[in-house]
Amino acid sequence: MRNFQILIIWIFLKKIDNCVIFKEVMNCTNSGLTDCPGFNNSITTLILDFNALTNLSTPNCNKWNHIRNLSIRSNHLNSALNLDVFKSLFQLYLSHNSITEITISAPQIITVDISYNSINSVIITLINLNFLKSFDMNHNNIDQKNLNALVKSLLHSNSISYFDLGYNHLDQITIEFMSFLPKKVNFLGLAGNNFMEFNFINFKRNLPGSTFELDHLDLSNNKIKNIINQVKHNIFRLNFSGNQISKIDANFLDNFIGLKEIDLSRNPLNCLCNESESFINWMNKHKDIVVSKNQTLCKFPSLQPVFNLSCDVLSTTSTLITSTSPTSTTKTMYTTKITSTTKTMSTTKIISTIVVPGTGRPNMQAVIGVSVAIPIILIIG
Repeated sequence: MRNFQILIIWIFLKKIDNCVIFKEVMNCTNSGLTDCPGFNNSITTLILDFNALTNLSTPNCNKWNHIRNLSIRSNHLNSALNLDVFKSLFQLYLSHNSITEITISAPQIITVDISYNSINSVIITLINLNFLKSFDMNHNNIDQKNLNALVKSLLHSNSISYFDLGYNHLDQITIEFMSFLPKKVNFLGLAGNNFMEFNFINFKRNLPGSTFELDHLDLSNNKIKNIINQVKHNIFRLNFSGNQISKIDANFLDNFIGLKEIDLSRNPLNCLCNESESFINWMNKHKDIVVSKNQTLCKFPSLQPVFNLSCDVLSTTSTLITSTSPTSTTKTMYTTKITSTTKTMSTTKIISTIVVPGTGRPNMQAVIGVSVAIPIILIIG
């Protein structure tokens, strides 16, 4: 039976210019082409991946103006690319080329993937692009200068839900950008850019009750040290992985109403209870929505999973030894009442011991010794 099915398939297959034709699909993948293949008006899907095409302005390519689905990934397309002739496109895939500028004019287009190019300017002729749903521009050369022009060109694309600007040269999201961003964008990809701080104040359009539908924000693999959020949002999925975040206020996380998923992996998280108690407690309380748990590690005070810690049970014994007057004090890690004295010493050694809960005995594996030889101010609780 299987051999019979294979025979039937081969009956319907044809080969032209090293391309395989099956029904309305012409597949010319890895066929050594330097130009578009011979014209066939019955074809609606043309696949030209892994060839050596350098432009689409040739007479052969212009004949394919009726094509609906076009894929020319991993070719040698370079410089400016004008696709005005392809007005019937539904899906366009041009990733992994060397395109620097592109013009698209296709009123029925649904999907545009121009990732992994060198694009710094995008001109999209606005002919009622009400069907565009996915626009992927990751790994290009878009910077702040041309970002607003790009998003303005999508202003009337009311159906777009996926917008990926990852791995470009962006360092801030402005109010102007958010005002032009189509309101139905569900996924906004900003991974791998140059953000050092991210302030959610410009996401006011995503307040509860608004018509802004952003659900998933990807800010992974940036250089973010500080994140600010003072208003409540409806963003349900946050990806902050691979940044330089050390501290997060639990109030910041609580401002994301109905948060369903958060990724904080591969950050140098500070897990000292006297500085990050609310964050550690929040993470333990909401561990079900934390993804990449095995890579969500504390860098301070030691490299271990956040979920191994609980500030409700840890306490610290601090013993101060000087060459003249030994002084000792014991306190919990999150004591708020503080008094201070000033001492000057020639040599000081501070030993901090983690007390094993319920035993009163120290855990010797956690003993840390530090020697200093400078005057210091001691804060003694």
